[in-house]
Amino acid sequence: MRRPCVDFLLFCILMPAICYGQWTSNLSANTGVCNLAADQQFADCASDGVGGVYIVWQDFRNGNSDIYAQRLSSAGFSLWAQNGVPISTSPNGKGQPKILLVGNGDAQIVWQEEVLPGDYDIYSQRIDKLGITQWAVNGVPVCTETGSQNSPQFVRDGDGGAIIVWEDYRTGIGDIHAQRLNSDGSLAWGPGKSICIATNQQSSPMIVSNDDNGATIVWEDLRNGNWDVFAQRIDSSGNALWANDGMAICTFSTNQNNVRLVADGIGGAIYVWQDFRVSGNEILAQRTNKNGVILWPADGQFICNAANTQQLPAIATDYEGGAVIAWQDERFDIPNPDIFAQ
Repeated sequence: MRRPCVDFLLFCILMPAICYGQWTSNLSANTGVCNLAADQQFADCASDGVGGVYIVWQDFRNGNSDIYAQRLSSAGFSLWAQNGVPISTSPNGKGQPKILLVGNGDAQIVWQEEVLPGDYDIYSQRIDKLGITQWAVNGVPVCTETGSQNSPQFVRDGDGGAIIVWEDYRTGIGDIHAQRLNSDGSLAWGPGKSICIATNQQSSPMIVSNDDNGATIVWEDLRNGNWDVFAQRIDSSGNALWANDGMAICTFSTNQNNVRLVADGIGGAIYVWQDFRVSGNEILAQRTNKNGVILWPADGQFICNAANTQQLPAIATDYEGGAVIAWQDERFDIPNPDIFAQ
């Protein structure tokens, strides 16, 4: 009979990926994803559903800003070509890539592409677990209207595709538009949906999935002369379910910026933003139900109004109907911020 140590040795020889991992505890080493001489920047990542991760980034290895991606196993090993696989290497400049896990373990990527100087369109690509792109070479167009379309964000649609939202300048001033891509890369909503075309500028949209394969979208809005927070809920067909051009989340007379949101798990959403209403910036939040009813005090619940500046909030669900909010905070030391949470 073999001794246990012999069995373990044979196991390690036959299953090295389990016994030895690529991850390192050396804080000056970490795990390399792409370390070519040219710049790689603005990385985004998403779970691959089985303990690993998909990573996408902007890459200058070809002299132009392209989009590349990599998949790491749960042990930290690269599963695709060394230094990543190309997602788009078209002649145009590309930036702000985002990635998420969609149906069948595939990942979907969205980015903005500079077709003319200062004029961006929105493109997307799907890649399977083996690193093989599934749609047209260099991606499929999501929106190529006149004027610039930029700052894309997206979520799963619950049916193998995704809902994409962006800031749109086809009228010469920023509006909010959206499109749904099916799992084959086809456009589900024809020319797309206008989420908000109110007067003045709307910008910086953020989006979360809701419970009917639609989405809740929030943005910063200048229709009243200062930056406010507005939101809209859409169904799986892109139809607006709340007030035309969105429902007011906060219209206090000072500016509200850097809005973020999460779903509350029962069809509603929780929003957070930085607010200038007292002194410096404060952190405020609001919650709506699925029907667009405001559930907390009008114009928001104070999360932090400590001295000096609080800004750049982030938010995550607590999976119990609430949320955890973190932010950059200068209450103790200007201009050297700390991190606080609530």
